[in-house]
Amino acid sequence: MYNVINLRYLLLILCIALSLAGCSEKTIKTEEDMLGVITKELDLNVTVQKTGMIDLKDAVLVTYMTGNEDQENSYGYAEFEKQKTNYKFLRTYSMMERGMDL
Repeated sequence: MYNVINLRYLLLILCIALSLAGCSEKTIKTEEDMLGVITKELDLNVTVQKTGMIDLKDAVLVTYMTGNEDQENSYGYAEFEKQKTNYKFLRTYSMMERGMDL
């Protein structure tokens, strides 16, 4: 009886641990990874091109342009927090809204 209960608790703990392990964020190490995160965050069907990068003390700002020859272009920047060996995505901003802050 006790073995069955212990086995159930063990399975429950294992299921919880596996589900939490699957919730970890994607590691961002390269500029290509950054563009992928920006594209996913914008949730638009447009091309995202990096136009520049501003390296700050604790963060990196990646400026980007969306669109192509057939579309209207829009500009923005994304903020990434520097970590030991990678970056953590924080948020994106439209240049129309926050461009003066740069």
